[in-house]
Amino acid sequence: DHSTTAAPILERHERGGVFCVNTGRLGKPGYLTLDQCRELQARGHAIESHSREHKRLTTLSPGLLHRHLADSRRELKAAALCRWDFLAPPGGDVDSATAQAARAEGYSLLRTLAWGYNRKVDGLAIESITINRRTAGWGCPASRPR
Repeated sequence: DHSTTAAPILERHERGGVFCVNTGRLGKPGYLTLDQCRELQARGHAIESHSREHKRLTTLSPGLLHRHLADSRRELKAAALCRWDFLAPPGGDVDSATAQAARAEGYSLLRTLAWGYNRKVDGLAIESITINRRTAGWGCPASRPR
């Protein structure tokens, strides 16, 4: 639904989205393909990392954590994606080990699920306003009837 639902809504409102993908699922049924990711990027959206697989990074051993982060970034870079070196960890789970591993693997931005507007800039602790079924009614233009 990223390319068929979310992106068109953002485009109608002259906005670009940041779509974070698990590289291990690209091309599988029900998931974006690399070509769709490239198309979204060409339309003005960003394709960034959601890690290699959809595993909670805070539960992985240090070696596995680094591998998931490195593989995802490398695969996206090879496809000319991940321009911002942005990581949105599955579940939004972030701890100091995750942030340190992300920095070591070349990520410069790490989105948490801490609710906020980033009044203090810390690239490896970006707060967010999550828009989903539960929060879209809170004044989001995409939730207004057409």
